[in-house]
Amino acid sequence: MDRVDIEGSAARPEWRYWHSLAVFGAGVGASLVASVLVLIIVGGASLDAESGSVNVEISNEWTFWFLLPVQLLANFLVLRWLSHRHGTGNFAGDFSFEVNPRDWPWVLAGAPLVAGSAGLTLVLKPLFGAGDENAQALVDMVAGSGAGITAFAIVAGIGIFGPIIEELLFRGLLYDTILQRNSTTVAVVASSVAFSLPHLLGFNPSVEGGAVEAVRLVIPPLIVLFGVGLVLALVRLKTKSLSAPILLHSSFNLIQVMALLFASEVDLIS
Repeated sequence: MDRVDIEGSAARPEWRYWHSLAVFGAGVGASLVASVLVLIIVGGASLDAESGSVNVEISNEWTFWFLLPVQLLANFLVLRWLSHRHGTGNFAGDFSFEVNPRDWPWVLAGAPLVAGSAGLTLVLKPLFGAGDENAQALVDMVAGSGAGITAFAIVAGIGIFGPIIEELLFRGLLYDTILQRNSTTVAVVASSVAFSLPHLLGFNPSVEGGAVEAVRLVIPPLIVLFGVGLVLALVRLKTKSLSAPILLHSSFNLIQVMALLFASEVDLIS
């Protein structure tokens, strides 16, 4: 299969920033609605009499078999709608999307990317006084699922479909949107920043020092996530399509997911 230089094709839709926000917002909104439905159907919400706060607990099974697929499906449907309504109607061309068998060696690059991000994390955590208690909540959920049937949903959602959707959004739609208005350098850096920030929603730093202390503790994962995003954006720039970034991102996630399911003491950061 010959590579098609999708990025250099003549017909390129002119994307707006709200298009990327619409894709992201659709996923968040769908996930929230799905969460409410789960709480109504199976329960899981309780009131803390002492603090007056509402505690919400949704099982791993519901999270990975229902909530995550709903979120990813919503992302995909909005991307499809944007392609038909504001693009050329050619989904692959509009978002530089392809998975080329020639790019399989990029799968091997997942291991050094995991090692590099883990090493950077080990260096940054002591510098900022961050501990394991501030890890991404998703880490505990994956690690707590074990190697049971839910593992299949985790592998599919986080290791395969999640990276595809994230690459379509951050290195496809958003990257092209920024590139149409700015330099390549700005597109690479800005899309990497945008990629890192939403992942921080999964971090729950347990601190008593207020907002300033909480910000200090999320700086290490923010830097690491930005670094991962930067690598993926540079791969997109080099290869001119999403094939290699998707394979690299999927490999990166799968290595960590498998480690969390069958081992311990591993940080899942993307």
